[in-house]
Amino acid sequence: MSKLFAQNTKYGELEYDEILLYYDGPCIFSVRNKLGYRFVCLLETESENADRYLVVPVSLERYNLFIRNNWSIRNLYTQAEMGGVFSVTFSHGKEIINEHSLAEIEAMNLPDANEMLEFNGGYTTREILVDSAEKNVPIFQKSLEKNGTHRQFIYADEFAKESKKFQEAFYGIAKDWLKHIPDAQKDRRAAIMSAARIPYYATFPASFGIQIEGLEYPLIGEDETDFAKIVKTFFELTSISGEQSADFFEEHQNALIALKSYYKTLLSLGFSVKMKAATPRHEYYKRQMSQDEISNRYGFLSRIMSANVEQVVLIGTWTQISFEAKTFRFKSDDGKVINGKFDEDFDESVFDFGRKIKILVEKEKKVGRMREESEKYTLLSIVQDAGL
Repeated sequence: MSKLFAQNTKYGELEYDEILLYYDGPCIFSVRNKLGYRFVCLLETESENADRYLVVPVSLERYNLFIRNNWSIRNLYTQAEMGGVFSVTFSHGKEIINEHSLAEIEAMNLPDANEMLEFNGGYTTREILVDSAEKNVPIFQKSLEKNGTHRQFIYADEFAKESKKFQEAFYGIAKDWLKHIPDAQKDRRAAIMSAARIPYYATFPASFGIQIEGLEYPLIGEDETDFAKIVKTFFELTSISGEQSADFFEEHQNALIALKSYYKTLLSLGFSVKMKAATPRHEYYKRQMSQDEISNRYGFLSRIMSANVEQVVLIGTWTQISFEAKTFRFKSDDGKVINGKFDEDFDESVFDFGRKIKILVEKEKKVGRMREESEKYTLLSIVQDAGL
């Protein structure tokens, strides 16, 4: 799929932004122009000869209401706040653009007035992430950088793994808070867990990974929400170093375990990550982590949480791969041969036996019942280094 959706003489080039509903192709999605204005597109009619999309410009406020199921699909077009509703028809290789009056829009093939974004037909965003991951649905979400290569698709199983681990890091923060809340305060405990639940539409792969966006919150004062505090804590945890006290690591134990798991998933899937706080005024606005930085942070958490686990980078060649058993054998340049298993999230399917490569593995020292020592290796990622 090309990044360009259509070109309008009034708004310029419209490029794909987010897929909101997918069923055998994008059915409801957003596009943006060069100035950053956003439009919502609906596949209004579909046939063998032509597909017609209804397009409406939306403000950020209206868009956020829409994706939160507080504004119906039909009303998005029949109550357009800025006017300018038009259609884009693709027929026999041609692109036809027409503006439409309210009467014409009312007569079109639109959902009922009460139909929200997540209705019981086709794939909703939540179904793509949770229910249809095993179907490996290709989801177009802007573009994704994976192992240094540009591509236009991310698949549901990868997205689900990444999003699930991302969510677990927020739940980890909430669980740490709950240690200080009495069991009797059930409403307060439930409110904290609810605040840690990140909407799926706010976690999507952008150019480099996960973002949190679209939610404004105050930085200080009594009106600061639990969600704002959890987001702030999350960004603080991504900045930890050896300068923190033992009490800090104890206080955030659940969150750090979940964060380590999140980093491990990113490494296994070959992703780097860009994270954004909800508002440009936030001190943690725009934080980027390359794969190398993620690797370093994962290694740091492994060291402080377990003295028996460390990361190892090896350069050498494969000698054996078993896809069925998910095991490997690797010979490094210094002649050492190691045997290990793929990480549970590792999804690489191509192994080049004909060239020297660099791999990242987790080495865990194990002690058996007879006090014998052994080493367990888990393959985290492959780095196809062209310089080798």
